[in-house]
Formats: sequence, C-alpha cells, structure tokens
Amino acid sequence: MTGEHGLGRGSARAPLTAYPWRRSRESTRVSVLALSLGIVFMLSIAHDEIVAHLVASGWLAEGRAELAEIALGLLLFVVWGGLTVTLVDTLRRAPASRGAQGATTAGQDGPQERLR
Repeated sequence: MTGEHGLGRGSARAPLTAYPWRRSRESTRVSVLALSLGIVFMLSIAHDEIVAHLVASGWLAEGRAELAEIALGLLLFVVWGGLTVTLVDTLRRAPASRGAQGATTAGQDGPQERLR
C-alpha cells in the first residue's frame, strides 16, 4: 500500500510532517552553533601551529609570532564566548517559542486550554 506521497510502507523516506523537529528554526540554529563551537575549539587547539605555519610560509614576521599567537587566542576566546551566549539564549527561547505556536496537547500535562 502506498501513502499520500506514493511511498510504500517500507520506504525509508518519510514526509516532512512526520518529523517536525527537522523543520524547526531552533534545531537548525543549535546545530549550526554546535558545529561552530567545534570549529572554534579545533582552531584554539591548533592556534600556535597556525601561527608557526604563517611564519614558515612568510606571511608573518618571526618577531611578531608571539603577539600573533596571543591575538589569535584572544580572538578565538571572544568568538567562543559569543557563540556560547548565543547558544544558551537559543536554548532558553526554544520552549517559549514552541508554547507561542499553540502546540498544546492534552494528556501530557493534563488538559490544556488555549487562551483567546
């Protein structure tokens, strides 16, 4: 038997309405922020090697390598902090935005009514 999208029962592809978390803005934003935090973390681990490579390839003077390491580390620290604050803000707002959409269901926390 086929469903409304012409897919059989054993089909691996499901309609988007079956998984609403795939469409939510918050889940996409959290995924991008988590990926960004991982990239910044990797860069912060390798920031001294990055500066050493810049010196070796001639992009940076050898006398400024230490200052460049400190500046790059400080920049990555500030970016990490900004991403963390944004992630926490996104996670705090996610339950509020779900409640604002009116997605109430009876049975989870008891009967709920919509206010007009």
